[in-house]
Amino acid sequence: QLVVKPYWAGVIVFVVSTSFWTLFYIAQEIDQPFGEDANDLPVREMQKAFNEKLEYFTDPLSYTLPAFNPRNMHHAKTQVLDS
Repeated sequence: QLVVKPYWAGVIVFVVSTSFWTLFYIAQEIDQPFGEDANDLPVREMQKAFNEKLEYFTDPLSYTLPAFNPRNMHHAKTQVLDS
């Protein structure tokens, strides 16, 4: 006999049932994260930000390398620090 008093059986059943229903509702919310509910992901804002980042990469300045010639670096000096 696992439960000595009958009311403990009711308490255990209530706790287990509530836990399962809670997990069920959490799983439902995780399973459908898109929509207009309060806990849903902001898909429109995420897509808008993603499109802005993609637009940046289509700009020619984003993939043009600056002119660099190491021979013309008169102002740069290499220093060795004592450790």
